[in-house]
Amino acid sequence: MAAKNEEFQKKFQTEAEKYAGLNKKLNKLVTQSQTLETQLNENQMVKDELDITREDARVFKLVGPVMVPQTVDDAKTNVNRRIDFIKAELKRNSDVVETVTKEVTAQRDILSGLEAQARQMAGPGVGPS
Repeated sequence: MAAKNEEFQKKFQTEAEKYAGLNKKLNKLVTQSQTLETQLNENQMVKDELDITREDARVFKLVGPVMVPQTVDDAKTNVNRRIDFIKAELKRNSDVVETVTKEVTAQRDILSGLEAQARQMAGPGVGPS
């Protein structure tokens, strides 16, 4: 009986660690999504400003410590490319978040089942009050 309990404890510990790892991964992905959303909003604001800028205006791009002159059209093209890239990354990240969320849910169900099994093994009268 003791060996069975020890084996059960190891299995429960392994599943709990897997659940914790998945939660950590999910939190990291959510943080990445928030960062990408912020970048998208910032680039959208730049695009909006460039849309109302005259074609003959002087526009500069920060490259390292140097401000490099750029045409308005080049700036618009670069910002549009960045926006497209960020949107693609957001989509990819969203798909991964969805997958990991399903894994977390499945793992939580496994842990719930193991907890129920532990209560049954402990017998009546044992458990939360």
